Amino acid sequence: MDGPIQQLIPPVLIISACGLLLLAQFSRYTSLIGRIREFHKQRVDILVKLVLLTGAQRRLTEERCQELEVQSHNLLKLVRLIRTALLCLVSTVMLMIASSLMIGTELLFPTIEMIGSTTSFVVGMLTMFIGMGFVFSEVCLSLCAVTLEHKRLDMATPVSQIHTVQSNKDSRAPEA
Repeated sequence: MDGPIQQLIPPVLIISACGLLLLAQFSRYTSLIGRIREFHKQRVDILVKLVLLTGAQRRLTEERCQELEVQSHNLLKLVRLIRTALLCLVSTVMLMIASSLMIGTELLFPTIEMIGSTTSFVVGMLTMFIGMGFVFSEVCLSLCAVTLEHKRLDMATPVSQIHTVQSNKDSRAPEA
């Protein structure tokens, strides 16, 4: 049988690791929530302006509104994955705390078997593994969302057009 300190080290290390992961994921979560709110604000502003627009300006504004809607939905998918990862990581911390308490109880009362602490430790590790799967999925999907956004922007304004417009502006500029 290991000493009491040695038995408590694994849960404590897992709690510390989960704390760092929670910090990073919560930061990402709040950042995406803020971005979604900004998209919603932009959509409301566009819808208000849309009433006054006609022709090509109206069409471009409607396309922008649709693009913001698609981006909002994509970000909501990411936020749901992060939320699930956060819940798994918090559950892991709770299970590791329970495991530590059970180890302490088992040390005080040696007649109690170590089934509870071992079970909560294993379940905690499985929960952490599942949470990391959600983090992995979010990372993969966030790259897909940015790539899609980039492609749409490239299709809307090809680089050749930007250079043509810029060179036309330069040729019209008065010489000093």
